[in-house]
Amino acid sequence: MATRYSKDELIDLALEEIAPIDGTKDACHEDIVGALAAIERVSNSFDGLSSPGEFKKRINQFIKSLKKTRQLLAQFHPAQQNLIFRGVPVVIGPVDPTRLFGDLDRMIATCEFTAKHLRSGHGAKPWNSVKFICTLCASNLLSKFSPTRLSTTKGGHFTTLASLLYEIVSGEEGRDLSAYCENPDRVEPLYVAKIGGARRR
Repeated sequence: MATRYSKDELIDLALEEIAPIDGTKDACHEDIVGALAAIERVSNSFDGLSSPGEFKKRINQFIKSLKKTRQLLAQFHPAQQNLIFRGVPVVIGPVDPTRLFGDLDRMIATCEFTAKHLRSGHGAKPWNSVKFICTLCASNLLSKFSPTRLSTTKGGHFTTLASLLYEIVSGEEGRDLSAYCENPDRVEPLYVAKIGGARRR
């Protein structure tokens, strides 16, 4: 769907909503662009997946594969590990087993945390992860640059800015994000998405 304005025009509208304090307009513009990049990364996280539930299923499969890989590597004697990890000189180079095991452990822990906090409720209304992150970014931008107090009033700067950010990344005009802005303190950036389980206060 075509938008009313170009991306640059929408960013200018976002700047107007924030009304950054004197001397911070350029920094605010830079942060808006950075926020949009972060939102687009979240938007791309579910490309090709029908739901966060499907993503959770796949990430759990990935966790099992990582654990199996770590277990198999650990079964080799250090001398055998040296033969496996020494690499091809110049072309590939050696692999540090200690670092590899540490990286595997961190990846497993990160994936387990992500899977734990991806919630899905049967029959529950979907909680749009992109709108969710737009709300977080709008809150952060206003808190950092705006001289006015953050308000969750429908049609206020907060809800309007969140909707503008969402329009830029989605191309969908006039989406009401007030339900996502009701309690900005609830926004949890480590949650990739929620379906159900997200209580509205």
